[in-house]
Amino acid sequence: GLALLREGDVDFAVGPMLDTPPDIQFHALVTYEPTLITRRDHPLASKTRVTLKDIAKYPLILPPKEQSTYRAVEMVFADHSLEYDVTLEVGGYDVIKKYVELGLGISIVMSHCLTGADHLHAVPLGRWFPKRTYGVVLRKGRPLTPAADRFVEMIRADAHDARHGRRRKQTK
Repeated sequence: GLALLREGDVDFAVGPMLDTPPDIQFHALVTYEPTLITRRDHPLASKTRVTLKDIAKYPLILPPKEQSTYRAVEMVFADHSLEYDVTLEVGGYDVIKKYVELGLGISIVMSHCLTGADHLHAVPLGRWFPKRTYGVVLRKGRPLTPAADRFVEMIRADAHDARHGRRRKQTK
């Protein structure tokens, strides 16, 4: 998305931004917490407190290495001098969740990936892993088209209202 934005192929992008480059504006919308997911009958599901050492004992299913979740897992385990095993690299959180449900491993995903209808046990991991903030990404000094400007304004207002527990009136 950032490359497309810089090339002028898109007006804006929506996604996570760990570090905002000087030529980019980032307007935060929502923040999600990293979450451990296991099968409901997994040994970690019965623990009242799960540690990184506990997680490192089990095979992990993660997104591909070039994605930020993989890099965050790599960094956190390295910072704690823990070895871990990635058994599968899979694109798409729905596939990751399905493989975890099948018992092929455990995973660390962002909380927005969980619907509540998943047949998984979830443990928040915000004390070890960085939370991920998603937002609108714009190129500094590049004006938006009126349509793109209105759209960005609407999603920013919706995110603001959601953070403050308000519902917006539907417009036709």
